Amino acid sequence: MPTKADFVIEGDAAATAWLDSHKSQGPHVIRYDVHRCCGGGKICDVRVLEGARREQISNFVPTDLHNGTKIAIDPRAAARLPSRFRLTVRVTDPAEGPNVPGRPTLHALMDGEAVDTALWARTKGMRRMRAALQASLLFPALASFCRLTVRDRELLRELDGPAVFVANHVSALDAVVMAEALPPRYRHRSVVVAAADSIFKRKWEARLAQVTVDAFPIPRGGGARAHLEYLKDLLRKKWSVIIFPEGRLTVTGAIGTFRKGGAILAMDAGVPIVPAYVDGMYEVMPRFRRVPRPGRVSVTFGAPLVAQTHEDYDTFIARVESSVRTLAGPKGIEVEPAGGARSEGPNYWY
Repeated sequence: MPTKADFVIEGDAAATAWLDSHKSQGPHVIRYDVHRCCGGGKICDVRVLEGARREQISNFVPTDLHNGTKIAIDPRAAARLPSRFRLTVRVTDPAEGPNVPGRPTLHALMDGEAVDTALWARTKGMRRMRAALQASLLFPALASFCRLTVRDRELLRELDGPAVFVANHVSALDAVVMAEALPPRYRHRSVVVAAADSIFKRKWEARLAQVTVDAFPIPRGGGARAHLEYLKDLLRKKWSVIIFPEGRLTVTGAIGTFRKGGAILAMDAGVPIVPAYVDGMYEVMPRFRRVPRPGRVSVTFGAPLVAQTHEDYDTFIARVESSVRTLAGPKGIEVEPAGGARSEGPNYWY
């Protein structure tokens, strides 16, 4: 397992390494020299893992580095870095300065994958601001065209800790609906899993989603292991997770096949899954519509589900899917056709 201070070359190697550090106070990026950030202002060693060669960071000229080469910062210096922090090292030509466009070539690894943890989105101040925004702007805006009814929320009283909330995915506004449906003790301490290749491709949409519902990006089609590990850490720290396990917005309104990410999170972190069914949002704002229509929407919660000793990820998520379909009643019988989720059209959250 790579340490949290390992880096891998992903582009053209040049001479000077710089570090981008996302401050917890906000998305503003401040650049530091690597040795100043990681070594407390002192010179620290950099080791090329394959060649076991050590150099001083002050005269770091990696002329022999190439794509796939790993380097590591002194573990004692790395210990000063916040755990699970997003790090980006930019390797640039010193003759051109540290801000050469299009030259970010090193990414910090967490178990081999870069993860944008967006720590600022879960600070106490940000959570207070999010609660105020939801109460004063977001939820009133939703109520202007959507009359929301929450059913069986009292079942959540059985919970005495964090949970993975699993729901069907029919609209770009599902995350907002789920946030309002949850009791405040979960609403203000939950992250919403969102596809990294949708809204997180556009910086303003990513920031809006992080500010309003604490969206957390996760890649589709593989490469999500480190992201799942980070979400498990959040669950162990008493945060809850809202996830739409179909992986994409429905095209027909029917429930699709659930993927096992929610089961992995719940079983590995030792928390229950709470099934929920969102009804009416397909009529209000389906995937191919950008302007919502007035309508009635309901969220129905099911009893919390705990994985049994004989269940694996696949069997547990199948039981969760069956529970959501039961909550849907007759609408739960229809199944989203294979390939339907890949049809063209706006795809905001998944």
